[in-house]
Amino acid sequence: MKTKLPRRDVLQLLGVGVVGWGASQLFQLTAPIGTDVRTNSFAAGVLADTDVPASKAPGADLTLAVFTDYFCPVCKLSDTALDEAVAEDGRVHVLYKDWPILSQLSEHVARVVLATHPQGIYEKLRARLMRDRRWFDDRILQEMVEDLGGSWHKTLSALHDDEPEITRRLVRNQREAFGLGLSGTPGFLIGPLLVNKGLTAREFARAFDRAREIAASG
Repeated sequence: MKTKLPRRDVLQLLGVGVVGWGASQLFQLTAPIGTDVRTNSFAAGVLADTDVPASKAPGADLTLAVFTDYFCPVCKLSDTALDEAVAEDGRVHVLYKDWPILSQLSEHVARVVLATHPQGIYEKLRARLMRDRRWFDDRILQEMVEDLGGSWHKTLSALHDDEPEITRRLVRNQREAFGLGLSGTPGFLIGPLLVNKGLTAREFARAFDRAREIAASG
């Protein structure tokens, strides 16, 4: 036989649940984000890198380096949130650091995307891939490249001719990630603040504010 809880007890339980949920939300809104890495010798070099695909903002006062893998689901979710937060802020310069660590296919996709950089479609192709949940193969990559106005033939040529440079870039990204202390993707170096997890748009905004505070404190 089922026992029905008195209305008062039900309301009390609901009240406890609401309070608990509220406390959880408050903690998420106030919990510290990231680690101050001003003493890390790699950090300044990563942020000063000019030999990397980037999205520039006029008058930017904060530089952010993002380490991602195209098959990382958390990277994809965070990338959408990052774009929203960067657009809302308007003063964040973003450096894209491809760090394919999940599989050989991840590395192949990263190489193809980097090979499109001379055609000026790297950023658009990267964004397209970050919002696509499919298992990418060359057929899909070719469709995307050509849909964005690029040439698949030029991409394959660059993939071959620029292989040493592409390899150098990927090795450098990995060395920087390890030097910063990242354990996996996604990773975000937001000025002097290092974050090694996915963030929401609101959390990115908080991280931007915190990074500026740290930088201003010297």
